[in-house]
Amino acid sequence: MGDLKRVLIIEDEDLLASLIQRMLSRLGFETFAATTGSEGLRELKRLNQDLDLIVVDYNLPDISSNDIIHQVHLLSPSLKILLTSGYPLDMLTGIKRDDINGFLAKPFNFDQIRSTVTTLFA
Repeated sequence: MGDLKRVLIIEDEDLLASLIQRMLSRLGFETFAATTGSEGLRELKRLNQDLDLIVVDYNLPDISSNDIIHQVHLLSPSLKILLTSGYPLDMLTGIKRDDINGFLAKPFNFDQIRSTVTTLFA
């Protein structure tokens, strides 16, 4: 994937956020994590132009992933968005395939995240 890429992970389950961070670090990413949607939006605004990818959980307790995706499109239209969820993509309310760059169904493993991220940056 070339030069160091930076990713913001917005995931409310601490253990899963940590696991995703470790997986992406192994793939050569510099990672940042937020455990709430509002914290994620603050980090997005702080790191905005320095990010290459945002990984966002569909089901956050404080802000909808739709709102986060909308903010990403406003602040940094070229930022790639990888959505994660325990539900299939076609069951997620309000998510349009064109609004995101990739989707990972939970649970996922290292090979699945590697394949998805490699495709995003191909």
